Amino acid sequence: LLVAAILVNPPLVELANPTVTPNPAKAPWYFLNLQELLLHMHPSLAGVIVPSVALVLIAAIPFVDRSPLGVGILFTSDKGKRIAIFSAIYTVIVEFALILFDAYIGLSASLRGDVPTIVYEQIIPAMIIVGFAILLVVLLQMFFKPTRRELVVGLFTAFVATY
Repeated sequence: LLVAAILVNPPLVELANPTVTPNPAKAPWYFLNLQELLLHMHPSLAGVIVPSVALVLIAAIPFVDRSPLGVGILFTSDKGKRIAIFSAIYTVIVEFALILFDAYIGLSASLRGDVPTIVYEQIIPAMIIVGFAILLVVLLQMFFKPTRRELVVGLFTAFVATY
């Protein structure tokens, strides 16, 4: 990494000027997920509601699973490893499918018609997020019959893969 840093010049632009905003304005890399959400849904949903719900659900994990069984064991069990792998693959496939749908099909103006913007900017994206999470839980229940902790491992893996 040191040799690459010495030999390859970074693609830097001019010094930062607080009076001139670049067009389009780009967030730092650690906000890339929020910037992508802002491209596809209403700003209040993408910038406030989705991150807040995600943080609340992550904070609730210790309260959902109170069992001492499997504490300190990575993925809890071998079944937990398979659940994590399944959740990661499921999430990557769903993400790519949604990206391709948005890029090539999407909701064109003719499909929107007289539908209020709240429907396709807030309600439909929220239903898609919740729907695919519920589908993941159903698939995990069908294929793996997970314990509560293994289910949390699957959902958290899906969150990390999405992030």
